[in-house]
Amino acid sequence: MESTRNLSEHAQQIHDHYESLLAENYTWMLGDFEARVSQAEQLFDSLNLPTDGTALDLGCGSGIQSLALARRGLKVTAVDVSPTLLKELQDRAGEESIDIVEADMIHYASQVDAPERFDVIVCMGDTLTHLQSTARVFTLIEHLRDYRLNENGRLIFTFRDLMEDRTGTDRILPVRLEDEKLMLTFLEYLPTRVSVHDIVLNKTDEGWDLQKSSYDKLRLSLADIRATLLAYKFTVDREDESEGLCTIAATLPPRSESPI
Repeated sequence: MESTRNLSEHAQQIHDHYESLLAENYTWMLGDFEARVSQAEQLFDSLNLPTDGTALDLGCGSGIQSLALARRGLKVTAVDVSPTLLKELQDRAGEESIDIVEADMIHYASQVDAPERFDVIVCMGDTLTHLQSTARVFTLIEHLRDYRLNENGRLIFTFRDLMEDRTGTDRILPVRLEDEKLMLTFLEYLPTRVSVHDIVLNKTDEGWDLQKSSYDKLRLSLADIRATLLAYKFTVDREDESEGLCTIAATLPPRSESPI
C-alpha cells in the first residue's frame, strides 16, 4: 500500500471521523457487500465503460467500485484517506489488479508531474460531498481533466442531494438497526454544509457501548456539477437522481474536438 498523505485541515477532519468511528462500521452499515458490488457492475455496464485499460477510484472506501472495475478487466488505482478501509480493500482484493494509495484525493489529482492518466475515473458513494467547498469540487474536476483523465476518458460521480433541509425529528435517520448493533445519524443544516452526527450503539455483556463522532458534508446540486463539467469541456452522457442519490457521467473529448 502506497502512502502519499498530505491532508488539509478539512481532510484531516474526515480522516479522524472515519478512523474513530465510521471505518470500522462502514461495510456493515452498507449491508450486503457483494450485492453492492453487483449494483456497481450493473451501473458500469449501463454506461458502457471499457473492459480494459486503467481506472482511478477516488474515495474508494472498502472497495465496492474498485472491485467492480477490476472484475470488469480494468487495472485500478484505489485512493482513500482511511488506512482502515484501505486495509479492508487490500484483504478483499485477492488477485484482482488493484493498486492501493493512501492519499487525499485533491492532492492526488493535482500532482502535475505524475505519469498516470486513466481511461475511467470514478468518485462515488458520497465522497464528493467530503470536499471543503464547491470551489474545491471545481478544482478537482479541473485537475482530473488536466492531469489524470485520458482523452475520451469517462468520469462518473455519485453524491447525496443535501440541498433540501430536513426539519425537526426528520433530521434523525436510522442507518442500520440490528438486535446487537444500531446506527443512527442526526443532520444539522448549515447554509453550505450539513453537519453529520453519527451514533453507533453496540450491545455488550455490560450494556450498550456508545460511539459518536461528527463531520461536515458539502451541499451540492446536480445542476452545478453538470454546469461545471460543461464549462470544463466535458460531454455529459447521463444524469439522474434516484432516492436522493445523484449520478452524473461525462466524457472528456479529444482537445481538438472540445466545444469552444
